[in-house]
This record gives sequence, C-alpha cells and structure tokens, in this order.
Amino acid sequence: MTSKFIVKQNKSIFERLKDDLRLVSVFFGNSPCEVTDGISKYSKITDELSSFEIKKLKAKMLYFKLKYGFVYDEFFDYRFIYKSRKQCLEYISNMERLNVYRKLFYNAPEYDVLHDKRETYKMFKKYFKRDALSIDNFQDLISFSEFIKKHNKIIVKPSNSNNGTGIFIINFEKEKISGMDAFKNCLFKDGALIEEFINQPGVLNDLYPYSVNTVRFITYFDNDRDTYDILASFLRMGFNKSQVDNSTIGGLSAAIDANTGIIRTDGYKENTGKSFEFHPDTGHKIKGVQLPDWNELHRMLDEIVRINPDLKFVGWDFAYSDKGWMLVEANRKPGFYAAQMCNESGLRPIFEKTLYKEL
Repeated sequence: MTSKFIVKQNKSIFERLKDDLRLVSVFFGNSPCEVTDGISKYSKITDELSSFEIKKLKAKMLYFKLKYGFVYDEFFDYRFIYKSRKQCLEYISNMERLNVYRKLFYNAPEYDVLHDKRETYKMFKKYFKRDALSIDNFQDLISFSEFIKKHNKIIVKPSNSNNGTGIFIINFEKEKISGMDAFKNCLFKDGALIEEFINQPGVLNDLYPYSVNTVRFITYFDNDRDTYDILASFLRMGFNKSQVDNSTIGGLSAAIDANTGIIRTDGYKENTGKSFEFHPDTGHKIKGVQLPDWNELHRMLDEIVRINPDLKFVGWDFAYSDKGWMLVEANRKPGFYAAQMCNESGLRPIFEKTLYKEL
C-alpha cells in the first residue's frame, strides 16, 4: 500500500498524458527529460545490460522522476536498479524532503539558533570542548590575535554556511601567512566562527587522516514520551585528501549500528553509484570498524537533545578527539541523502513513525 506521505507531482490529466507519452518514447530510442544523459555517467553499472534492458531501465528512471521526483543520481545512489517498486518507495526523495521542510520549518523561529554557528556554540558550549571565537568585523582583530597565539592551527566556518561550503583550515606553522592576512580571510558578510582545530587520534585518523571525520546522528525528540529516537547514524569521511568530510562535496559515508558503534556498511560516494570496501586514500577497511567510547557518545547525545526539547528534529555532528567526543555542529534541516544512500534501505518507515507525525 502506498504511503500517504509520499509526495507526488500535482499534475493535470494533460500533463499525465504527456508523461505517459514520454515513457513510451523511450522504447523508440528517444531521450525525454535527458534520461540518456542521466544514465551515461553510470555506464560501469549498465554496460552488461542488453539494449532492451537499457530501455526498460530508462523507463523506470523516468517513471520515478516524473511521478515521485527522484532525480537520476538518487536512482543510482539508492540502487533502485536492483529494487522493486515497493522497496524504492521506502526512500524519501530530496524533492519530498524540501516539501516537508517547508511545511515544518517555514514558521519555526525556535530553530534560528541552529542557523548561526555562533549561536549554536553559545547554546552547546559545554559539549564543544574546545576554544572558539566569533568574528564579525575589524573590532575583533585583537581577540583574533590573542586566539591565534594560543592555537597555531584553526578552522574557519562562515556562520551561516551549509554542506561544508566556505570552511577552511589555517595552519600557521606550515603556511606563510600573517595574522592580519589570516584575519581578513575570516571576514565574511554574516560573520564567522573560528575554532581550535580538533586533533583526531586512533582508528578515525587511521581511516582517513586529512579531515576530521564526524559521526552524524539524526534525532527526533518526542515531547509526549519525553524521549528521542535516532532516525539515522552514519560516519562521514573525507576523500581524495580533502580537508572536509561532507558527502555533498565528495566525501564518503558509511552506516553505523547505533547500538554498538560498529560501522556496518562499506563507504558510499554520492552521485557516483559507487561503494568502497576499503578507503581509497588509506586502504583501511571500513565495514566492521568499532568506533571508540561509544557509550560516552550516547551519554553526551542524551544530554544534548534535552537542552532544548523544542528542537525536535536535528542532525548532530560529533568528532572524536584527544579530549574524547565533542560536538562539531547542529543542523536544523539535515539532509537524508547520505543517510539513505549508505543505509542500504529507505528511511521512510522510521520517519513516518516520528517526524512525519508533525505534518
């Protein structure tokens, strides 16, 4: 039975007829909605298919795009090529996610604190376990000078950035850059948060040493039950010597067993349809790795989600350091893409029992 929450395109009879004609045209060698271009980047997956099987696949791709809004990258990253319609509809398309967010967060000022990284730091400072400094204008130059005297390696985050955009690292020991030039680089229109760099020891560093690799929990707090559900948990790692671990800009993601802290899948790379048993940069096996001090991280998460129960739905990022687990960021509109991609099954069933109850 189709879920009542699945977002379908609202179309007229004429528009639906046009969609049907597009599907038929696939079998006559045409390429409506760029379906041929959409399949071409995944040739390693489709090379062994016959011409008739390719036509059937294109029709399936087009059907899920026209009816449910799944773009072609989602189709391959979620491995719809191997799944039944019922299994495919357990996934949530990005189009549906955005539609849900418009309904839930359009008039939700309680989440404003998570829009600005500086405000997030103030609310959850205890769990950051590291120094940080807000930068707004040239009046902060003296504070910045004192900060870099204490910390010769810093990470700079634009206050309102998303998906890792604009984040960069300054290592004063290795880079020939003056304090003034560094400060000018930190002046963003909406301000920035300057943080002490996180030293990452042990197995997380062994997996990939060029970025701080983070655990993402997506949680839903149920005020009626006074408790929360973990909707997804996965590890994010950098790739190709990138200093940022975010999957939307090329990182790898691997699902974690939330109870044990053991990585339970290979690493997946967004918009490629590829998975990796071993990290390509280090050769370290991904699946089966036990993340450290998992019970400590659960205790921290349990405290954090109760600080402001009005923040019912949040994506929390944690890093492991020489000071133990620490909060990196809190995200008010976490994406589902990486979570579903590496989960190896759609997250609709658990979202319908939790977040979607708010609709």
